[in-house]
Amino acid sequence: MQVQDLLASVKIPRAVTQVIGLGLGPLVVKSRVFERCVLQHALTSILRQKSSISSSVYVHDPVYTQQHRNILHSAGLTVLEDQQGLLELDEYNILFTISPNIPIKDIVADICRPGITIWNSLTPNPRPPR
Repeated sequence: MQVQDLLASVKIPRAVTQVIGLGLGPLVVKSRVFERCVLQHALTSILRQKSSISSSVYVHDPVYTQQHRNILHSAGLTVLEDQQGLLELDEYNILFTISPNIPIKDIVADICRPGITIWNSLTPNPRPPR
């Protein structure tokens, strides 16, 4: 199923007021663009549009540099400082995280239950048969 089909099939509760992306990774490192990370950040904006949320999309990752912050700001995303992203989480949020480099699942299980949680781990490419 494509992401668009999946989002079209999801009914987002009206109580949801924010999208928070955590641990989405670096956009650029040493002039190399990480497409997967760029797509993950773009998906946060799509989630905002799909849910008709009027507030900004919030993102946080400890690897963000000033260059990342500038790019994200120009894309209309609000970068949260330090652990603010985790402190913002509540039942009125959509939490989006894919293969984070911080233990978000453990932290979220201890402090809150977001209205919608979208998370997944990346699976390594299978080895070719010998």
